[in-house]
Amino acid sequence: MIQQRKTFTIMEIIVAAIMFGSFSILLVAGLTQNYASFQTNNIINSFQNDSRLSIAKIRKDLRRSTSDQISISKDTPATGTDQLTYHLPEVDSNNDPVISGNTVTWDTDDITLSVVNNNLIRTKNSVSDILAKNVKSITFIDINQDSSLYINEIKFTISFEVSGFHGRVHSYESTAVVSMRN
Repeated sequence: MIQQRKTFTIMEIIVAAIMFGSFSILLVAGLTQNYASFQTNNIINSFQNDSRLSIAKIRKDLRRSTSDQISISKDTPATGTDQLTYHLPEVDSNNDPVISGNTVTWDTDDITLSVVNNNLIRTKNSVSDILAKNVKSITFIDINQDSSLYINEIKFTISFEVSGFHGRVHSYESTAVVSMRN
C-alpha cells in the first residue's frame, strides 16, 4: 500500500499568502501611525520645553528692566518679526542695582531679542545666545498696542514651527506677560 503525503494545494498557498499580506499591510500601517504620533508628541514636547526655558530667560531680564528702557521694532525687515531692544541696570558686587542719588544707573549696552535663521537670539555686545530653535516669529506688545496692559507690562508671543513626518507642519504658540520694574 502506497501512502500519500499530505501537501498544500496551490489554492491554500494563495489564501495563506493573501492573509499574510493583509496582516503585514495592517501592521505596517499601524506602526507608521504610531511613529507619526510619537514624532508629533516629541515635537510638541520640545516646543513646550523650549518655550518655557526661553520665556524664563526673557522674564528674568525684563523684570529687571523698565518700560523707559525698552524699544520695540515692529516687523523688522531682516527677519519679518518684532525685535526688542532693552537695557539692564548696572549692578554692584552683590548683584544689586547701582543707585546714584535716587535713580538707577542703567547699563549703556543694548540687549536685543530677535529671530534670526529660525532661532530666537539674545544679543549683547555682539555676543549672541540662542534661546530657542525652530522659532517662526516673536511679537512684543506694550501698553501702546494693548490698553489692557499696565504701563509696566509687556506681552510677547513666541511662535514655533517645524516640518515633521511626511512633511507635516507642526506649530506651537506661547504667550507671556511680564511686569517690569517701576
